[in-house]
Formats: sequence, structure tokens, C-alpha cells
Amino acid sequence: MVRHPLTCFLMMVLLAGTSFTQNQTGPEVPEVVILDQLEAIFNPVIFQHKLHADMATMGKGCEVCHHNSSLEQIPPCRECHTTDIEEHDLKKPTLNGAYHRQCLNCHKDWEQEQVCESCHTRKSDQAIDVKMPLPDKTDIIGVDHPEIHVPEKQVFKTGAKEGSLVTFHHEEHVELYQYDCVDCHHQESCSTCHEGLKKIAPIQKTLSIHHDPCSSCHETEKSSGCSHCHMEKESPGFTHELTGWSLNRFHEPLECNACHPKNKPVQALDNTCVNCHTNWFVGNFDHAVTGLELSESHVYFDCYECHLEEEYLEPPSCETCHDDDIYYPDFLPGDRIE
Repeated sequence: MVRHPLTCFLMMVLLAGTSFTQNQTGPEVPEVVILDQLEAIFNPVIFQHKLHADMATMGKGCEVCHHNSSLEQIPPCRECHTTDIEEHDLKKPTLNGAYHRQCLNCHKDWEQEQVCESCHTRKSDQAIDVKMPLPDKTDIIGVDHPEIHVPEKQVFKTGAKEGSLVTFHHEEHVELYQYDCVDCHHQESCSTCHEGLKKIAPIQKTLSIHHDPCSSCHETEKSSGCSHCHMEKESPGFTHELTGWSLNRFHEPLECNACHPKNKPVQALDNTCVNCHTNWFVGNFDHAVTGLELSESHVYFDCYECHLEEEYLEPPSCETCHDDDIYYPDFLPGDRIE
């Protein structure tokens, strides 16, 4: 008997050879279904259908597993899913691939290393007299995906007359900007890599498919037009100057997460100083760290009285207190520190 924790109400299952309506409840739902279309090395799977159906009613009901079925009749799975591995299609897996996609998501969490034994019992060695099946490329849940190598960068040659090269610094987006794969690869599927170049090559991607993964984040660069990405030579990679805000000597030694939130992709920040520095006030901030020690006549002024609207990246203004004959930097409110 298979162990089925009742906490999983979205159990994914497929029936092999039974047809019934979605309205059936209680005793009308098949109690047990024997899955024997793929019988070879293992004995037929005794699938406790009613137990799973009872759990499914706590969620979305039959449609959780019986997708693409009409409300009137639910066909057996083998009517759509073939057992012929050579006719595989990742969008419509083989019968074996369909079973595993529906069942293993939950069972791998429960059974861990013994996940196969939760449904399958192996035949005796004497009873096995079959050839091992070919690899089933649609059975993507039943195997662990090999590690995907992250390229340092990718250089695309476009047909543009000007700026024909686009350099995508892939490693920077993962390691520096902290993006996950799905943040950019949300318009793709397994078939992009696994269905072969012959099937991919004829697909003509529209401009939006090319640009959307990038433009969704690079909204602020629209003013620079195509030249932000399209160049005559490979781009050298990230420098903070590209953001329009060069780091000064106080910010340059800091780690990125000192300003940008952790555990989320790096986004552009409002560079108004007080967005981060909320604790600058008289007696708290040592002005000498800027290279200018304030004189006694200026040391007790609030920051905003010289730095209008607290724009510390702009030169200070003297007009609040002085006439036009006193102005910065010809007249300093203190002494430079070497």
C-alpha cells in the first residue's frame, strides 16, 4: 500500500484505461486503477484512485490531473499520450512521461530516495526478458537535470546597420545583479534547448521577444535609445558610471548590498542622499570627513540651510544668508583638509 499524506491535496495523477464523467462522486469514482500499459521491468502499478480523488476535491477537483478534458467525459490518458518514445514531444509527453510528471512532484518530497518503490514493485530477475527502453526525453521529472553552465557573456551579431553588436554579460546578471533564471527566461520552455536546432531555427522571434526580458528592467535607459545595448564593439561590462552616478570615495569601498536590498535583483535607486542617510543633523555628522572642516560661524547650521532641498550632490548655496557677493567655491564656509 502506498503512503499518501493527507496534507497534499493537489496530488497529480493520470488514469490509464478508465473513462468516466467529472460529475462522478462517492462510490461512482473508480476505487483502484491498474496502470499496466508500460509493463516491462516492473509489475503493474496499483493506483489508489479514489484516495487521490478525495484529496483532489479539497483543491481544484478533477481538473488538477485531468487537463484538457471536457466537462462531459474524461478520456483515458492513452488516447492522447502515446507509448512510442520516438514520437516524443515535450509539449505532449509520452504516457510514461505524463505519469511521472503528475506523480513524482509530490512523491519525491515524501519518499526521498525510495520514490520509485512507492509505486513500483520490480519483477523477479527470471521474469525479465525484455530490452531496456530507449531514453524518454519527455520524462523530465523522473531525472535530475544536469548542471547548466552559466556563460560569462554572450555577444549577438544583429543585422542593424549601426550598432550591430549586442553584448549580454550573463554572469554579471546572475552573480552581481542577483537575478534568477526565471526572471529573464519566462518566455521559453524546455523545448528551446531540447527539441533540436532544426525545430528552433525556423522560428522567427519578434522584436518584443528579443527585447522584453531586458526592457522590463532597463526602463531608465530608454532615453539613450538603441545605443545603450547596440554598439560597434563589445561592451566592457558593468561600471557604476553606466548608471549615471559615479561612486565617490565614500561609496566605492562598499559592497553592493550596503545600498541595494539583499535577496532580490539589484534595481536602480533614487540617489537622493537622504533616502539612505536619514540621521544627518547638527552634532551627529562630522563635516570634516568631506574634506572641509566648518568654521565656528557655520558649524551649527542645519544641513539643509546650505544644501538646499538636501541635495548633497549639488554645490552648497550661500544665498540663504549672504548676498550675491558671497558664493561657493570662491568663499568657503571653513578650511580645506589635506
